[in-house]
Amino acid sequence: PPRHPRPERKRRAFPERQPPPINTSSRVSEFAFPAMPNDPAVLRVGGVPEHFNYPWKMAEELGLYKKYGVQVEFVIQKCGTGAMIQALKNKEQDVVVALTEGLVADIAKGSNLKLLGTYVSSSLCWALSAGANNSKISSVEDLKGATFAVSRYGSGSHLMASVLASQKGWGKDSVKFKVIGDFKKLRDSVNAETTDVFMWETFTTKPYHDSGEIKRVGEIYTPWPCFMLAAREDVANEKADLIKKAMLAV
Repeated sequence: PPRHPRPERKRRAFPERQPPPINTSSRVSEFAFPAMPNDPAVLRVGGVPEHFNYPWKMAEELGLYKKYGVQVEFVIQKCGTGAMIQALKNKEQDVVVALTEGLVADIAKGSNLKLLGTYVSSSLCWALSAGANNSKISSVEDLKGATFAVSRYGSGSHLMASVLASQKGWGKDSVKFKVIGDFKKLRDSVNAETTDVFMWETFTTKPYHDSGEIKRVGEIYTPWPCFMLAAREDVANEKADLIKKAMLAV
């Protein structure tokens, strides 16, 4: 026998799902794992938001911190080594993953920082970038007497410019420096031609070269391992067990 059509069912109206709230704190990003400030059971680690530091996120995702019994808060530092050194001294962080040259320079000045070990043993390639429309600069040889934009004095972008001048035999007074700030401000400054050039890690800079926002005019490699782990001497002693467990996880 022919089937009778079923009566149409009324669909229930469900409210549209809303995305979870986003933490807009400048200290927390997709890399960061929030913790209570100054908690002695937590290891606060500072680092730049670059591919070198992805293992800290992977360790969280894979449950390795839990496996080794340690709680880690990874704190993004967008301004780099100089800012991280200051954060250590301000007791805002316990450990930093920072550029070897910046840490050694600060220790040589008599600070109470301590190198804990090598994090990345290979050299770091620094790209030299100028404004996209700056016709005066097209190679490293054009940089004698140039004004280098730096994130801050004592940062890698500052120290490696001095290394470049030394390698080229230009003399210590052959380049000038202007403190600009973070990566975006550095890019903006060379495009506005308030500075001539800046130095930043090559792979982080590459997308902006590819897009034409800025132009690559050269490169320089560090003659030493690029990233070290460092802490204040008191923290290195007090949180030695947490540091060891965190490094086993990473």
